[in-house]
Amino acid sequence: ALWLSIYPTTLTFSKKLSDNAYLPAFYSITFGISNMAMGFTISAISKRVQNFAQMPTLAIGAFCYVAAMLLALLSSPTWATNTPTDADTLLIQPNSYLPIFIAVLFGFGDNCVNTSRTVICALILRDKRAQVFAVSKFYQSLTAAILLFVSPLISMPMYFGVTMFFTVVSVLLYRNVVNVVRMVEEEERNEKIARKVSAMFEKAKRSQ
Repeated sequence: ALWLSIYPTTLTFSKKLSDNAYLPAFYSITFGISNMAMGFTISAISKRVQNFAQMPTLAIGAFCYVAAMLLALLSSPTWATNTPTDADTLLIQPNSYLPIFIAVLFGFGDNCVNTSRTVICALILRDKRAQVFAVSKFYQSLTAAILLFVSPLISMPMYFGVTMFFTVVSVLLYRNVVNVVRMVEEEERNEKIARKVSAMFEKAKRSQ
């Protein structure tokens, strides 16, 4: 909701950028292209680096989110999220190029987070992958709907704080789940090795 609806709204409501009527369109196009490009990149690297689509991909996504949100916070008027304004920004003067760069970061981050979530959903409950992914998408959509519903009351600094909170919590929880998955996989490998060794001993006894 933030990078697809809220931030593009600031591009329209900020009077210093409102002269560029096509800027939100360029932002959306750049977001989509960046999202696809990151998907191809993750796919290529995952073939060479084991488990790259898990914690490493999420870490990249979290970094992109934080960087994009920080730039959006510093370059957007506080209440440009819900009303036209010519107020000053916190630090960076808005221009037509910065939103495009922010779109690249958001596009990269969005694909990284979605990919890592899809992978971990498939690993947690292998027999119910579709159901787990559907539940995760439901809560994502619910959160987005709530944010859009209360958006008239939330300023850009508030969005920044909420996003940072959920980013940190998500990374910590994801890391915990990855550790559990690794432990389960290690136990399964040990069980397979034990069964193979046991079968070898049984075969040796029979040959004697």
